Amino acid sequence: MSQTPTSKLQSVQRGILSARSRRLRTTGAVLLAGILLMSLYGVFSLMPRVRVSAERVSQSRAVVAAQRAEAAVGSRVAVRVPISPEFRQSRRLERALAAQIIFVWIYWTICALLLLGLLLIAWLDFREVSRQYENERITLFAETAAQVARHKSDD
Repeated sequence: MSQTPTSKLQSVQRGILSARSRRLRTTGAVLLAGILLMSLYGVFSLMPRVRVSAERVSQSRAVVAAQRAEAAVGSRVAVRVPISPEFRQSRRLERALAAQIIFVWIYWTICALLLLGLLLIAWLDFREVSRQYENERITLFAETAAQVARHKSDD
């Protein structure tokens, strides 16, 4: 029962991709999809929101600074300005911006860790394929040597 060249090629290809290699590739594909989705969300949604919040804080600080400057105009001594609602709003916006920045930092750290995990999985898959290829090569050489020895003994 002779195998056709196509079926031999398919059996070799099945042999190179072991079950472990297929699992690693599936895991890698899932990680890659997650990283791409996280990156797209981060770039197109998360970062613009932080930029808008930073602009609001900047505007709020400008309003508070203008109010303090108005209160201090014409006086040589330091004037204690009562805490205004705008000042409270400015402080609240600053705290919200700080929380957003911490969240963004954690978000991109998780994305970077997933990327490192993807690189590790790619390396493990490369090792597995290399090991499997080496085993196939050794088997092929052993079969070839056995066929040559049989051929010589037949002569």
